Order: sequence, then C-alpha cells, then structure tokens
Amino acid sequence: MFRMRTFFSAFVLVMIFFSTAAGAGLPVVSTSDLQNILTAEKGRVVVLNFWASWCGPCKQEIPELVRMRTGYPEDRVTIIGVSMDHDPQMMNEYLDRQKVNYPLYLGTREVGIDYAVAGIPKLIVFDQAGEIAFTFEGLIRPAMLERIVDNLLDE
Repeated sequence: MFRMRTFFSAFVLVMIFFSTAAGAGLPVVSTSDLQNILTAEKGRVVVLNFWASWCGPCKQEIPELVRMRTGYPEDRVTIIGVSMDHDPQMMNEYLDRQKVNYPLYLGTREVGIDYAVAGIPKLIVFDQAGEIAFTFEGLIRPAMLERIVDNLLDE
C-alpha cells in the first residue's frame, strides 16, 4: 500500500509540473532538446541566458539582450533564453510586459543541473564551433557581453 501511495504522489507531482509548464506558453526544453537546438546554431555565436521572472537582475539583463538582438545579424548571433520559472502565471505576466525578440524555452530541473545553473541570471556564450567560450553568473555589464561576442565574431 505504501508503494502505491508513493507512486501516486510522485505521479501527481509530475503531472502538476508538466501541466503548469505546458500552461506557461513556452515550449518545455530538456537537456537533449537544448543540445539539439545549440547544435543547429553551429556557425553562429550563441548567447544562452538562464533567467526567471522573479529574479531582479534577470529583469535588468533581458532588456539589454533584447537590444543586443537587434544590434547583430541573425545569421551571425543567436540569443536563446531558458526560463527556470516554476510559476507560469508570474512568468507570463512578466513576458506580457517585456516583449522578447529571441526564442524562449522553459527549462526542466534536468537542464538546470546539466548546465550547472547554481544562480541566475547565468550566461553561457558558445563560439561558432559550438564550444563554450564564456560563462558568467550574475548580472553582466552589456559592454562586457558585447565585447565577448565581438571578439568571437572577429575570430
């Protein structure tokens, strides 16, 4: 009986997670999905941003990434956002106010673990070969990020 109750409780928790994630309006991305997305972007510099709607520094960084997106050709630089939110309503309310001009996904717990997201915001910048060129946790100065991207584009 205990096993059945434990299984049922785990099943309910999983269903709640996936129903709230699906209700968020963003595609849920697993580690393998994210790896496939990054592989498809080879040949471009990729800025991967982990964020959440409750994170103050993330709310400062996202408008800078939106501005940055318009400053680089899409065939040379890709920006991808992965929300680590667990409250779809809060995330949707934020996204209704802050229009984002780059692809957004909802990350699973597995993504957070596999990409070592210990704090947010977290940026991982990939070079054109798909290799990690730079990582940063916390609010990055826009000029610093632009310098990193420019240096990778010049290589």
